[in-house]
Amino acid sequence: MAFEKGKSGNPAGSKKVRVIAQQLTSILNEVYESGDKSNLRAILDKLVAMAAAGDMQAINAVMDRVDGKPAQTIDANINDDRDLRDLSGAELDDRIRDALRRVEEAASRAPRQAASEDGSSDIRKLN
Repeated sequence: MAFEKGKSGNPAGSKKVRVIAQQLTSILNEVYESGDKSNLRAILDKLVAMAAAGDMQAINAVMDRVDGKPAQTIDANINDDRDLRDLSGAELDDRIRDALRRVEEAASRAPRQAASEDGSSDIRKLN
């Protein structure tokens, strides 16, 4: 069978099956061992308890899901008023490399979490 030029052989597109997500959702919705709550509820209860106890990773996880991750700003000073379309490929490459370098430097200056001996974060060790 020959294909017609400009016409898709599969106009509906392929179905995107998210097997792992489907399985995980199914498991999370199952009843937890105690029989009174779902696995998801048990996980969330544990996460909130850990956050309340001062576990910094748990606190961050809760806050990121409630308020969303905080926006990060990047200071970029470009002293060249030329339109990007007027730059050569080499000049564009230089600008991209410079921007990536500045992002990496900013990331390396970001505060790090303190970790206890067991590997868990503890907010009390940050102060």
